[in-house]
Amino acid sequence: MYYLGVDLGGTNIKAALVDADGAIIKEASTPTKLPRPAEAVCDDIAALCNQLAQGQLVAGIGVGCPGTLDGGLVRYSNNLDWHDFAMEEYLAQKTGLPIVVGNDANVAALGEALAGCAKGAQSTVVVTLGTGVGGGVIINEKIIAGRHGLGCLLYTS
Repeated sequence: MYYLGVDLGGTNIKAALVDADGAIIKEASTPTKLPRPAEAVCDDIAALCNQLAQGQLVAGIGVGCPGTLDGGLVRYSNNLDWHDFAMEEYLAQKTGLPIVVGNDANVAALGEALAGCAKGAQSTVVVTLGTGVGGGVIINEKIIAGRHGLGCLLYTS
């Protein structure tokens, strides 16, 4: 059984087919090509996933998306200029697979805790740097997130 993981960034969309241990079997990427509608970006995500899944038994797809999420709904993404987009539902329709969407920094932290440099640690903090800056906190092997995935926001003047 395999799984697909997608990292949606402001510059690139990266996807990987992984096995149950988190080992990467195949990878693919494409430019995000912003600005454009959420549906067009998700069509590219679906194409990458379908390309990687060809001939494989895939259980589902996990997507890391920048912004404020409420379940599978992207409430707001500054990097992507998305508002109230039902990403999980749209991708499920396009791929025919179960989809789970999470905040990109939170799922990056979870990925490191499960299969990366923090594997075996009960708690970890990960800071992500890309088109934006984010962070994820894992305590006792669970993502710590506030309402709609927001743990805290830091402002400087």
